Amino acid sequence: MQLYLLMTGLYENIYNLQRDKRCSFLMRAEKVNIGPLSLIGMKNQYMQTFRCSEKEAFKMAAFTKGYSYAFQALGYIMWDKDCSLEEAIPAFDEKMAGYCYEKVWDDLSEKEKEIISLLAENGEMKTRDIIAKIGSTDRTFSVQRDRLEKKVL
Repeated sequence: MQLYLLMTGLYENIYNLQRDKRCSFLMRAEKVNIGPLSLIGMKNQYMQTFRCSEKEAFKMAAFTKGYSYAFQALGYIMWDKDCSLEEAIPAFDEKMAGYCYEKVWDDLSEKEKEIISLLAENGEMKTRDIIAKIGSTDRTFSVQRDRLEKKVL
């Protein structure tokens, strides 16, 4: 008999759980990392649920950027309030801030927050420019970048 365990959550929480000696089976278990949801699948689901045009459904799907919680939250808000995407955005932002953004931000190190803030202010930047602005080294920055990449998956 096979047993499957589906886990979702922040990278560091899952990583820490896998490394816990009391959960050694998780270290040995085969893992499948799942990326963002399919925009086409989300579009189709939105079209079916809201009886909207393909263009509007795709706009809604693209707005979520493939994040499953965002897909669910947006759909729930639009269904509950019987409103358009534009009308749902304030409630969506509030829900995401309270349940996602603040938690992710609180779990970042000060250096990671500095990197994120720098990118938010300047948009896309070259690695060497980020390193120079935060006063880091290539080696230290590569570790920080790796951690940030894992945290957003």
